[in-house]
Amino acid sequence: MKKIFVTGLLAVSMALVIATGAFSAQGDPLTNGVLRFMIGQKHYLVDKNTTEMDAAPYIKSGRTFVPVRFLGDGLSAATDYTTDGTVTVTKGDKLVTLKIGSGQLKIGNAQSWMDVAPEIKEGRTYLPARFVAEAFGYHVDWDADTETVRVFPDGVVLKPEIVYQLEKFLGAEMTYYVDSMDSKYNHWKYGSKKDNFDVGYDNDGDIYIRVFEHAKEEDIQKSFAVMRGLYPNNPEIVQKMQSILGKKRQKNDYDEKWKIKVNNRSVHVNTFWNDNTVLYSVMVLKDDK
Repeated sequence: MKKIFVTGLLAVSMALVIATGAFSAQGDPLTNGVLRFMIGQKHYLVDKNTTEMDAAPYIKSGRTFVPVRFLGDGLSAATDYTTDGTVTVTKGDKLVTLKIGSGQLKIGNAQSWMDVAPEIKEGRTYLPARFVAEAFGYHVDWDADTETVRVFPDGVVLKPEIVYQLEKFLGAEMTYYVDSMDSKYNHWKYGSKKDNFDVGYDNDGDIYIRVFEHAKEEDIQKSFAVMRGLYPNNPEIVQKMQSILGKKRQKNDYDEKWKIKVNNRSVHVNTFWNDNTVLYSVMVLKDDK
């Protein structure tokens, strides 16, 4: 999909809607069962449900440490402690045993070793999330941009953290679309050309927004809200969107291309080079193109 961006920055958004017959929408069941802990945050999420904690995860020696009580609760497992510092986590017929200060991990009677050890901090017992979750057969993913560790079972399509952010700014959920011909075109999307407004996030980690000439004012405001949310310290992005919108409404064939580099992404605000029904479009690309 990167090649599409190179040949015409916005062609990707057309590519995503041209072959609509090849795409099938997948609903929430694909994303159910995801446990998320955010570094420094005193809450965790299971899907969309938030649970408060009295302690926050942290990183030590490259590993994420999570309060054992809440890790157990999030995995629907039972936790227990003994006076000698032994911690047990039980789920179904599987028993995981660890000990404070020791890198030893036992799954039933099988023994293995971790490169870090459970520890007590401010009266709370912390376990390395990855080793414990994987011991119960879960997968573990780390999102560096948001410092979020995500634990999920087999068969789950992991919703990127940026999609959760986009949904927050949009005030609506995005849908996961699967391309039956080529999985590299699978993507998350809200709206469509038929709706005169759409927002998408593709497998390359790029974001696009399109606003068409008959878009509702509330959808135009949503496009501004997304960019304000993503780049609160760069008001010039929304200002450029508003500027192009005004000029495009005055002159249908007005053409402009604008770009700004923010951290490791390039933000493009443009008119659509081959479709005058687009008032403006925004591309947020991981790499400068």
